[in-house]
Amino acid sequence: MKKIINADDFGLNRSVNQAITLCFRKGYINQTTIMTNMPAYEEAVALSKEYNFFDKVGLHVNLDEGIPITNEMKCNFHFCKNDRFIKGSIKGLKKFYLNRYDRKCVEKEVEAQMAHYICSGFPLLHLDSHHHIHTNYSILRIILKIAKKHQFRTIRICAFHSSDSFFKKLYKRILNSYVRLYFSTTDLFLTRRDQYQPESKSIEIMTHPDIIEGQLVEIIKRNPLTINSYK
Repeated sequence: MKKIINADDFGLNRSVNQAITLCFRKGYINQTTIMTNMPAYEEAVALSKEYNFFDKVGLHVNLDEGIPITNEMKCNFHFCKNDRFIKGSIKGLKKFYLNRYDRKCVEKEVEAQMAHYICSGFPLLHLDSHHHIHTNYSILRIILKIAKKHQFRTIRICAFHSSDSFFKKLYKRILNSYVRLYFSTTDLFLTRRDQYQPESKSIEIMTHPDIIEGQLVEIIKRNPLTINSYK
């Protein structure tokens, strides 16, 4: 079975960059995804080259944290306030439908983030998203169109949880099938909170390493949880 252990949020800040680099060195992870709009992006690029995991860096599309790359998005009060993304702004009807103005702003921002990633030379051409915003149909449609244009090869699918309702599971199956029409995926995607791992040919497990008070930790929603190993 092929197992991908992916560290999200590369480029978020210096401590996350240090944690992800350390996890690569210790063999706890074998892939990461980077946030092109965050302040520690350039440092993350340099670290990936210095420690020889440059070819294992995908894109972490981000529409709800930090400062947007494009001026159009900074001026969009549906997504931003004081030139910064609003966390959790994609909710309600926006998960399924964006008006023309919002759609154009999202398109330009996603395009800019993908272009920034590609201009840095990363060869993996894989993507996922911060807070799983690409699992919203309105955002996924935009991301898939631009990802095809830039010849991305793989995209993260939705994770299933035991608490999901019937309709939520159905929605996730439809979205996963939609992604698989155009891109390669793993058979299964899990968060570290998931316990059940059915047999599959390939699996991705999401992690969020950070260094807090000198200790390497795994954080879920920014709550520190001590880890012994990602394996």
